[in-house]
Amino acid sequence: MLYSQESSGTRQAEPGTLATTVALFAAIGAAANLVGLLILAFGFFGDPGHYDNSLAVSTALGTLLLVFALAYGSVLTLRGDEDGRFTVLVAAGVWTAVGIAGLLAALFGYESEYGIHWAEQGGVGVDIATSTAGLAGTVTAMVHGEWLPNLTGLALPVLISVLAAFSARRSR
Repeated sequence: MLYSQESSGTRQAEPGTLATTVALFAAIGAAANLVGLLILAFGFFGDPGHYDNSLAVSTALGTLLLVFALAYGSVLTLRGDEDGRFTVLVAAGVWTAVGIAGLLAALFGYESEYGIHWAEQGGVGVDIATSTAGLAGTVTAMVHGEWLPNLTGLALPVLISVLAAFSARRSR
């Protein structure tokens, strides 16, 4: 017979509406990151000389980590485990921090002198759509240096962070 093993400091409870909302948006964030990872992979393997190798690999690894963290946190949150909410909060917080760095760089007009090779700009509309594709989209918006795609790329991670933080405070 299988027994579930609860961690000593974790409170298990039935998820409420707010916890279900956090899990839903975390799952949406995981899906967005997966889409961004696929876009990056197809672009990178299609023309590897077009992308900066180290930035592409680190972005892909970070995106993959976010996919697993948000998906795992979503499952734990639906099970009523407090650790799930904190996993979602940390993952979305890191994603938000990268987005804020990109937004600040765009607002202050910072341009890297390293000559980063990345996807071509497709216009503001395309860049806005791309920026919503997880961490890979956030990095793309950061490299392109436009403030509006950086701002729209922040919408989902900030929403997830706020929901997870609010649900963590309400559960105390």
